[in-house]
Amino acid sequence: MFHLVIYRINIDGNENFEEEKVISEVIFMSAINLLGLFFRLLCELAIRRTFIDKRQCVEEDLLLQAAKTQEKILLLSMIPAQIADKIEEDIMLRLSRSTTVRRRSIYARESELLHRKLFIETHNDVTILYADMVNYTKLTTTLDVKTLVETLHDLYVKFDDAALELDVLRIQFLGDCYYCVANVSIPNEEHAASCVKLGLRMIKEIHRERDARHLEMDIRVGVHSGSVFTGVIGAKKWKFDIYSKDVEIANRLESTGVPGRVHISDDTLELLNNQFKYEQGTEKALTDKLLQLHSVKTFLIVSMTETRPVASSASGLINKLSLLRSSSMSSFQDLKSVYSVDVIQKMVNLEMRRESITIPVETLQLHRIFFGKTQHLSRFEREEHNFRVNFSWLFMCFKNWRWEHNYLIQPDVQLKYSVLVSYIVMLSTIAIQTITAPQSILFWILVLVGNICMLLILCLVWYKRIWEMCRKEWFHIRPRNKFGRWMYWVSEASQKELSIRISIYLGILALQLCYTLINMLDCNRFQVENEEIEVLLFDDGTKNTLCFDTWAVTECIVMSLLISFLFSGITYIIKMCVGLIILMTYITIILLLYDFIYERSSSTNINILPEYTHIFVSCISLVAFHLISRQKEFIARVDYYWKRELKKKQENAKLTNETISRLVGNILPTHIVDIYMDNQLSNKLYYEEYSNVAVLFATILNFDIEVVGMRVLNEIICDFDGVLSTFKGVYKIEKIKVAGWTYMAACGLNTTGTGHRGSVERHSSTFSFALNFRRESVGEFADKEKGSANKQENLSELFGAAQDSEKASATSITRRRSVRMFNDEEEPIIDDDVVFVMARFGMSLLRAMSKFNKHNLYNDKDNPVNGDLRIGIANGPVMAGVVGLYKPHYDIWGNAVNMASRMDSTGVANTIQVTEETANILKQHEIKCRYRGITNVKGRGPTPTYFVDIDKHLKFRRTRTDETEPQSELS
Repeated sequence: MFHLVIYRINIDGNENFEEEKVISEVIFMSAINLLGLFFRLLCELAIRRTFIDKRQCVEEDLLLQAAKTQEKILLLSMIPAQIADKIEEDIMLRLSRSTTVRRRSIYARESELLHRKLFIETHNDVTILYADMVNYTKLTTTLDVKTLVETLHDLYVKFDDAALELDVLRIQFLGDCYYCVANVSIPNEEHAASCVKLGLRMIKEIHRERDARHLEMDIRVGVHSGSVFTGVIGAKKWKFDIYSKDVEIANRLESTGVPGRVHISDDTLELLNNQFKYEQGTEKALTDKLLQLHSVKTFLIVSMTETRPVASSASGLINKLSLLRSSSMSSFQDLKSVYSVDVIQKMVNLEMRRESITIPVETLQLHRIFFGKTQHLSRFEREEHNFRVNFSWLFMCFKNWRWEHNYLIQPDVQLKYSVLVSYIVMLSTIAIQTITAPQSILFWILVLVGNICMLLILCLVWYKRIWEMCRKEWFHIRPRNKFGRWMYWVSEASQKELSIRISIYLGILALQLCYTLINMLDCNRFQVENEEIEVLLFDDGTKNTLCFDTWAVTECIVMSLLISFLFSGITYIIKMCVGLIILMTYITIILLLYDFIYERSSSTNINILPEYTHIFVSCISLVAFHLISRQKEFIARVDYYWKRELKKKQENAKLTNETISRLVGNILPTHIVDIYMDNQLSNKLYYEEYSNVAVLFATILNFDIEVVGMRVLNEIICDFDGVLSTFKGVYKIEKIKVAGWTYMAACGLNTTGTGHRGSVERHSSTFSFALNFRRESVGEFADKEKGSANKQENLSELFGAAQDSEKASATSITRRRSVRMFNDEEEPIIDDDVVFVMARFGMSLLRAMSKFNKHNLYNDKDNPVNGDLRIGIANGPVMAGVVGLYKPHYDIWGNAVNMASRMDSTGVANTIQVTEETANILKQHEIKCRYRGITNVKGRGPTPTYFVDIDKHLKFRRTRTDETEPQSELS
């Protein structure tokens, strides 16, 4: 609190206690203390606001690091590290461009090219392992969903655990097939031995699970060494996969192998260095055409050799791998503990304790001057250093003109308080001038005009605040009448517009100075000197001959200097210049214009001339006010900097969260992402069961990966994904996986309701922490932004569903319904038929394949090769769930899945083959289905099958000629 005490003594040394001067001093001290209190409140508010903003910035930074860690883990769960970095940059580039580009049509082609980037790498010295579960079809059709998902999850987690130990990269599992490769992402000189060891470990683990659960299951393993192409396929649900003839050979070794044994090729045997005992391969392998074509000899592993010359080195390698595995496991398991809510709060509190010691005040940092800068700065110290580098200590402004401009155009919410305090000080000035000296008529006219102006300014700057305090209804954001809206707009503009703030600031100062100096206009030097001579000659010397009270003027000048530094929304340079102008003007008045008056005034010290005491008091006041204002300005600048950093971190966090959403959406179906994320924090599995789901398998024919390369496959899959994106709404189609040249999708998995859940204590994942923590702790702001959009989207979906329901009730055709099954006796939610939607999707895929053939840029003109598409569709009950620890995988199981796969494998090119049940449903939609005959289906035996009747224009043939096919999404 600023205190200024002036004890005045007359030149002759006699104390003067005139009543008017005592009242004047009381008013002056009250006004000064009011201004000091106001300054103190402003500084306190700025410090607290800065502290809160710094805390938010620290917390946001820690959350951002957690989110980036989660993002990296999610990406590495799908794609190896060397490709993951490129994919991550590509995602963030697309997201950042999508937020900055306003006219998307200009960049449509560029976005499409970014969307279809293909990251291809060649690896020559690798080993591929294929493993296939025996009796898998029976398991998926006989076990309940809980037992099936828990069994597969436990098996695949153990397989992943073993692969992690042995430095083998798991590519993916396709239902009953688990395949991986060694020496691709992780350098592994003994890649062949690692794959064989992994195969033996998998056999051991599945036998343990078989005995523990009393299930009939086994596994065949095929291992082959050679070269592969790797790349990321597709625009949705990315899939990192391997392709080459050696991959097909490894797959064929598995299919021609023996349950419970590891079947290897001669190329792999050469790399094993007699580490394993072996015997000749199977008779089935001798007659396999692919193996004969490539002259592959096969062998069956018996066991590991007991005595080996490299036992010590192998033991060391095993220990090394064990340590690597334990460290990798701990890095995954410790993520939740490292980035838990409690730990982050402790880290934030620790940083804020350090910050509270160095609350932003202007310091010279002498330790840096004498001892130099610290070489190793923390993340937050680097941010503070960046602020100091970009800040001018002399002019108290940012060196970066963009920062300075953005700082100056900030709204000044404290303007109304500054105007109110200025008006109180102005009234104090009027009172002091009135008490200490008689005033002219001009002074009172100026008082009247000034008070009217100040009251108008107060009404304008306070109108918005008063309206917000007095409005009755929360939804009345602005006044309804025109005058009220205009007043509200002016009040709001006075806070936002710098020019208006400066005009108010200069106007108030002009009035204050007018009240202070107007008495000097009537003061005549010669008259004062003549009166002084008369007093000396005829009077006793006690009469006051001065035409105004000099100390009253000085006190008013001090208050004017205070007002000049009062407004927070005015930059420091302007305030300092105005203060210097006021001081220099007053010094000129003292020394040149009215020196004859100030020479005769009282002094605070008998040893100092009176005029210099006035100058000294004014200069000391300016210095004191300047230091207080400088500190307040510095704190405000620091607060702005932290707000700027916070906004930047929030934008980065938003971009990171969108990236995570894209990544999670490319692992799991959209309807279970949030549920799965929550379950991962509570160590629960997620699984579902549906009564009727349509499943599609589509296999691309006539292309050889060795001839056309992966780019053709990627283009076709991206075209299929583009078709998939057009099927939205209640009948959403989910892409399940891409296996080689086969595309798998399902319709009916996104019905409303909750799935079945089961608790698993042994294995857990922490992929979801950062997203969930952000959603709970700091996600409210983002939720508010997205709330209206989500409500609109939900309303549109409900409106669409209502329209579909009306259409369904208007027709006389009885349709098959897809009903979600529940555990807790809830009412089933009924969706419209999914089979018809899947048939339309299959037809759209045929059209996309035909379009690709017409515009195939990769085709050889001399030997053109057109791709064909073979499609199989089936429907029925389906089980679904998420299995896997480090690489979560969503899959579906059931008879419908098996039959759709068989409809594809036994089908004909450029046709859609369906089961009898599926054909009957399509007939209800007036779609013709031709009876093909009895087809021998693996696992099912002789089965009647049908072809969907398609004309040459790739449209459905209708059973009623007066109706036409609905317009396709692709067209």
